Amino acid sequence: MQDKPRVRRDRFAFFGTLALHKGVLTLLEAAAQLKAEGAELRLAFHGGLRHPEPAFRTAFETALAAARPSPSTPVPMTGPRWPAGWPMWIGSWCPRSGGRMRRS
Repeated sequence: MQDKPRVRRDRFAFFGTLALHKGVLTLLEAAAQLKAEGAELRLAFHGGLRHPEPAFRTAFETALAAARPSPSTPVPMTGPRWPAGWPMWIGSWCPRSGGRMRRS
């Protein structure tokens, strides 16, 4: 029996309003740590910074800069898109779904 090749898990996406209580800074800290260890990864944010506290916006921008693969690499930030189209763009980040997701 031949083993299946391992799927490279180098893509991280955040879906929802970018807010402190949702752990977005924790995600960015983890991405920065992985980057420091030599990992190559891609980040994307699908949500908005609606009415953020100035301190959170500053912390987010600082953490995003530290997690960015390189200063010239853009990190997609699509803004809020609920609910239309969410299965397609969530599915594009879920390799096992083959880009297909359904609402239950």
